[in-house]
Amino acid sequence: MILPRGTFTALVTPFREGRINASAYDADIARQIAAGIDGLVACGTTAETPTLDEMERDWLIRAVVVGADGKVPVVVGTGTNATASTITATRHARKLGADAALVVTPYYNRPSQEGLFRHFEAVALRSDLPIILYNVPARTGVDLSVETVARLSEMEEIVGIKDASGDPERCRAIKQRVPDNFRVYSGDDRTACDAMLGGADGVISVISNAYPEEWSTLRAHALSGDEIEARWMLSVFEDLLDALSLETNPCTIKYLMSLSHPSHSTEVRLPLVPVMAETAARIRQGLDTATKRLLKASEPGDDQQLRLDPARYSSRWPSLPMSTIRLKASATKHGEQGSKQVRPW
Repeated sequence: MILPRGTFTALVTPFREGRINASAYDADIARQIAAGIDGLVACGTTAETPTLDEMERDWLIRAVVVGADGKVPVVVGTGTNATASTITATRHARKLGADAALVVTPYYNRPSQEGLFRHFEAVALRSDLPIILYNVPARTGVDLSVETVARLSEMEEIVGIKDASGDPERCRAIKQRVPDNFRVYSGDDRTACDAMLGGADGVISVISNAYPEEWSTLRAHALSGDEIEARWMLSVFEDLLDALSLETNPCTIKYLMSLSHPSHSTEVRLPLVPVMAETAARIRQGLDTATKRLLKASEPGDDQQLRLDPARYSSRWPSLPMSTIRLKASATKHGEQGSKQVRPW
């Protein structure tokens, strides 16, 4: 299996009074696909998977598979810190309709590089589902080396990596050591632009929960080598990205979603808690700044004309003064993106 280049959204799990908000989740999936996103990730870090029970995980996977309807690949997080349970979870994801599994490096027990190699080898050989490696050393306490990734890329069952080290040079180094059809995805929104300009194949994104069309636009510019436009789009969100990094994901993205999408709440499950007041203020400020920049870019004659509909942004942040909302700007929406052909990848 060859995965597409582009932006995959690591979906949040919306809660309402302790339970999954099913209608909000279904709406999120539909909105992501309509915005031209390239793939969806269920049950990852952003989904608060450690706090979900088996029935909830199964429901989330089924909902994404049904909602995607073959239009984009569905990737499911199945990694644990035990090889046997990871194999079981990956096999189960396949039965539920997943197209690939996102398998994190084993956390807490901190295996050696040889241990990591054998872990992923066993999962790949015994799961019958394409595997995306997931390296996130800040959370797991172990770093999957470039050399180990290169060894694992020789297995046809292992089709890519999400590298969330936050180092674009790491993505570039991996890309130079792996086969052409082995996908290297950045796992850090703040550095994803640099990673893609340096050769990475895309990003598995958090902020695209709120901004799927905009992050797909950034991806399109970066992957085509249009550095000026890609960096401009990144600059729109710099303040917001800085604010989102102040506390643990997904607490911050959930607060942002509660501002920009009324069906969402800030609710997370213990041991996570909602963001502090200071962080909330920074996120509101970052959202305000991003919205104003996007509105300005939709004005006719602006140097960074993105052909975006300003009406989309006027409703994102209700406190913006109406004087800043140019509803009569002659901007046009993006045309429909992507093919309706089932499973085009």
